[in-house]
Amino acid sequence: MKSRFHKRLTAGFTAIVFAAGLVLSLGCESHAEERNEENDEDPLSREVCSVTFIDVGEGDSIYITLPDGENLLIDSGEKDERNFRKISETIKASGRNDLDYLVLTHADSDHTGGAADIIAEFSVQKAFIPLVLRAELFTAFAAAKDALAECGAETEISSEYKTVTGENFFFTFLSPEAAGMKGGAYADFNATETPSEMERNDISAVIYLETFGVRFLFTGDAGENAEKRILSDCTAGVYSLAAGREVRLEEIDFLKVAHHGSSDSTTAEFLRVLRPKNAVISVGLNYYGHPSTETLKRISEANENAGILRTDVCGSIRVSVLKSGAYKVITDIK
Repeated sequence: MKSRFHKRLTAGFTAIVFAAGLVLSLGCESHAEERNEENDEDPLSREVCSVTFIDVGEGDSIYITLPDGENLLIDSGEKDERNFRKISETIKASGRNDLDYLVLTHADSDHTGGAADIIAEFSVQKAFIPLVLRAELFTAFAAAKDALAECGAETEISSEYKTVTGENFFFTFLSPEAAGMKGGAYADFNATETPSEMERNDISAVIYLETFGVRFLFTGDAGENAEKRILSDCTAGVYSLAAGREVRLEEIDFLKVAHHGSSDSTTAEFLRVLRPKNAVISVGLNYYGHPSTETLKRISEANENAGILRTDVCGSIRVSVLKSGAYKVITDIK
């Protein structure tokens, strides 16, 4: 795939805070000193990558610009005019009108509801999607598959060890297991006439991204089963061997908290290893009690200095990775 470089447009971003290996306090505040990037002449202060956790309410959508000029969208939130506008504006603000990569973590509509419209608006080159044998059970996901076929996108089934490597970055799938794995999440999901919430969430793609030493973990709605297997495989060094690059989960810089902060994900065992410096929760008005007070407590117990950023409090959250390996966090993106 040919790499391209696109100039970044920064208009419309507000509430800039700086974090150079530091963490953010609860909510959207920072104890770090503010800086104006435009006044920085040091090349090490240049942005080389950005990750935007888009405020799509009670759902997920994450837009990533990579150091080689390529881009990636993970999920699309529910089908909603506001969500479509926010995702579209985020992509276009990066100087792009297309997508190099699209990942749909699993088939639930709060992750795939708006995908068909986004695919129709922004041509997709390659998509990673879950193996869903009865797509008719998931209307939004089925529409997204049709839209991908219509635009001619190359598609692959998401599964562990698949890795994309570029200039100064790589991302690799840590979950789910390969489609043919007996007793794996895909096997259980597709063997059930009406998959349960746990079975739907267990097929979530979990993705590790590292760039200029800054490490992100995107977890979809993955639950305890996936977390235990990921820890086991990581301890055994399987991911690093398969990716050809070291996968380091200890003291991760940014954890996208699974399932909107639900109590059945982000277990204490998982957090003891990750000890995230920053935990981002994509959440909106809901009747499920997200984020769970138990989950928030577990994050704080794992790292008492962890910054907890919530899209329902902060709006969209943009992490700007600098060439030096530092990062800026920008919140309240309209």
